[in-house]
Amino acid sequence: MRIPWTTTEKRWRDSLCAAMIPDVDTGHLPGLHGVNLDSFWQEYERSAPGLLRFGFRAAVWALTFAPPALLGTVRTFESLNAEDRDRLLQKVANSRFYLVRQLPLTVKLTACFAYLRDDDIRDRLDKLDG
Repeated sequence: MRIPWTTTEKRWRDSLCAAMIPDVDTGHLPGLHGVNLDSFWQEYERSAPGLLRFGFRAAVWALTFAPPALLGTVRTFESLNAEDRDRLLQKVANSRFYLVRQLPLTVKLTACFAYLRDDDIRDRLDKLDG
């Protein structure tokens, strides 16, 4: 059973994924925020394994609402500045609990799938390589 993402969940998802591949000042590649992901998310919902879809959505929810517990601030991930987002993700990645450490990895994996599915990004990477 597929449950469509709400508009709010999409914002959370996009905020977390963009934090995994941020804009940098090199000028060679945009961050994930600068890539149109509409076709990726449509394909993802059609073809990603159910366990990945479930785990990714659970990670989005958990990381979105982690700041009060981990940073002591009553904010969601989306409303944090870049420095606090990084600090939160670092805390989660260094957790002593395996399942908690896997949350940002699940988001990062999916963000990389989305990023590298874009033809322009792959072309730019090929030019950097050669």
